[in-house]
Order: sequence, then C-alpha cells, then structure tokens
Amino acid sequence: MTKKIAIIVTGDPPADLRSQFGTFDRWFIATAPDNQFCCHRVFVGDPPPDPKLFNGIIITGSPAMVTDRQTWSEQLKPWIRAVVEQSIPLLAVCYGHQLLADAFGGTVDYHPQGREIGTVAIERTHEGATDPLFGNLGCSFLAHVTHAQSVRSLPSGAVLLAANEFEPHHGFRLGSNAWGLQFHPEFNLGIMGEYIRYHQRFSGLDDDITAKLLDNLQDAAQAATLVKRFIELC
Repeated sequence: MTKKIAIIVTGDPPADLRSQFGTFDRWFIATAPDNQFCCHRVFVGDPPPDPKLFNGIIITGSPAMVTDRQTWSEQLKPWIRAVVEQSIPLLAVCYGHQLLADAFGGTVDYHPQGREIGTVAIERTHEGATDPLFGNLGCSFLAHVTHAQSVRSLPSGAVLLAANEFEPHHGFRLGSNAWGLQFHPEFNLGIMGEYIRYHQRFSGLDDDITAKLLDNLQDAAQAATLVKRFIELC
C-alpha cells in the first residue's frame, strides 16, 4: 500500500556530495520509492505541514548543530511535540534524532570524544528486540555514521533501543511510534565514503585515519531496511 510521507529537510549535504548523490530527501526516497513523498525544506523557510495529512513523517540530518538554536530549528520543536502527542509515526535521523530528544527535555551537546564517522557496529538493547522498528534487526548490526553532536541524556520516558561503546544513545523510542536514530539508514557505501573524504579535505581528518576508515567501510544492509520498515509501520 502506498503511503504519504512528509520529509522535513533540515539542511543540505556538502556541495561535493550534493552534486554526486542529490539532497538528503532523495537519499530517503531511494530506500522506498514506491510511496508518495512531500518534502519541506524548513531550514530555508518552508513551514512544516499539517501532520494529520500524512501517514508518517521523516526528519533528516543536517550540517547544523542543535545547540546553535537557529530560529527555524527552535520553531520546529513545538511542531515535533504535536506530532508525537498526536501519535503520528515519526522517524527522526541524526539532527532529527537530537532535535526530537531536545524537544522533550533531553540533553544534546558535542560528543566529548569528537566525531564518530564510518561504518560501525551497534548493539540492539533488550528493549530493542521487542520494538516494532528494531525487532527485525540482529543483536548487533552495522550502520553508517557521521556526527559531532549527540544525545547526551535521553528525555524522560524514552526507551533506549540501540547503543555502542562510543555512542550510548544510537536509537530510542518515545511513546509508541516516534523513533530517533543517530545512525544513517539512508546512507549507502558511496555516500559514506564521500563523507569520510570530505572530512579529510575540510576538517583535518588524518590521512592514516582516513585510509583506515575507508578500508573498514562495509555494507550496512540491516540498518538500510529501517526506512522501508518505518513506512510499512505507518
């Protein structure tokens, strides 16, 4: 059954990635193209839509930082609270994950160990095993990541679904159908590799570390199923 999904776009990828792979919304659409998607670029002034018009909502990642408290970002928080309170399915990824936590009283800040980037192993929690979205994943799964900030403490009532040694809050659920993911189910190997090269060029990522990260790139097939699975649940 075709679903109507709103994508709340909170930024654009760097120019090199955008020229090769398109904008963030296109990456999500590619994972489940047989649906109807409506994209709202809130970071450049598009108003968020009436959530009741959609089967589900996706919030993308962003090069912005939640702690910068940009006007468009702060104005999105009461809308996110309304989405959750109305029990409309929500999938919030990376920046979206952090903004979801922040909107409900969690804490977001720079990770004390710096940026997590590349293909990493993530452990599903006991609660994750019975979660409608995470339950089909293995106890441990690979995912693509790149983030400098993270959720340092979860909102009250949030259920922790996934973590690893670096990032203790890789996935959580609020209520019955709002999920936050720090990792990127919409990334493919090409996107992840280009992000590593981008940070080598512009963020001073060491050449030896870059080479190791590129050598360690792996397919993240299980994580990649989560967008399609979310839409099925909508």
